[in-house]
Order: sequence, then C-alpha cells, then structure tokens
Amino acid sequence: MHSSVTAVANLNHRLADMSAYSAITGFSDSEAPLLFGKLAGIIAPQNPKPIEEQFARVVTIANLPDFKTSGRIDVERLLKARESAECLEFRAWLSKLEGMSDAQIAEMVGGIRNEVGSLIRSNGGKALRFAVTTAMGLIHSVGIVARPVAGVVDSFLVERMFPSSGVFAFLTQTYPSLFVSS
Repeated sequence: MHSSVTAVANLNHRLADMSAYSAITGFSDSEAPLLFGKLAGIIAPQNPKPIEEQFARVVTIANLPDFKTSGRIDVERLLKARESAECLEFRAWLSKLEGMSDAQIAEMVGGIRNEVGSLIRSNGGKALRFAVTTAMGLIHSVGIVARPVAGVVDSFLVERMFPSSGVFAFLTQTYPSLFVSS
C-alpha cells in the first residue's frame, strides 16, 4: 500500500514538473495507463487542431479570400504580427468561439460598427476629425465653447460608440498583409 501511494505521488510530482518546465520526462511501461489519463489534461490545450478549425470557420464566415493559394507568406511581417495587440486579441477571441453561432461570429467580424470604427481610426479619419474640431473652434462667438464640446463628442464617438476591435483589425488588415503575391 505504501509503495503504491509513493508511486502515484512520484508520478504526480513528475507531471507537475513537466507542466512547470514544459518538458517531458521518462516513464516506465507500467505507468503508461495512469500517465495518459493525467497527460490528457495537460496536452489537450496544446492541440492546435480545434483552433485551426475555428480559424477556418472564421475565414469562411468573414468571406476572406484564400490567401494560401494566391501568394507566399512574408515571414518578417508574420513575426511582427505574432506579437501585435491585434493578433493577441484575435487569438484570445478565437479560443472562445466554441459555443457561438455563425451569425454571432459574423456580427463580430463584420458589421457596420466595425467598419465605421476602422474608418474613423484610419489616418484620413483622424485628419478629418482633427479638422472638424479645429474648425468648430474657429467659429466666431461660439468657438470657445464649441471646440471642447466637439472634442468630447469626438472622444465619445471614437471610444464608446465605435470601439476598436483587434479581431476586426487582424482579419481586415494584419492577416491579409502577411501574404505577398508571387
């Protein structure tokens, strides 16, 4: 009895070490059944297949072109994109799509709100917003009040009504930019 409890404790300790150090240690054949049961919980989150399937689903729902057949990947852009805020937000979002319907996903990756948000955050949109708030300040007799009010309204529109979406930005800007035409 004592030796079996010690064996299980030793196995649990080695599994904890493997998890902490992202490393695999050796096991005997007799430990295999117990090991595979324990490792399933550790290995399952590392399986990329479910995430790849969700990504393919999103690409189909978003009606993105099939970039894989039309060009090659720009490795420098890919390495930069991996660390971008948009990519990190997209990967986190992608891992939570299991129970969502296609309609919910379509609304999240499309929709007029995302389109408008993207436009007002573009360089041209920023320039137009700046020009409007500046022009409000130049109106004689009301400019001193109008410009701050225009700035508050602008901030409200940008931050509250049309918040930035890293998911939308990744799908419409970052992802397509990774592929270079042959």
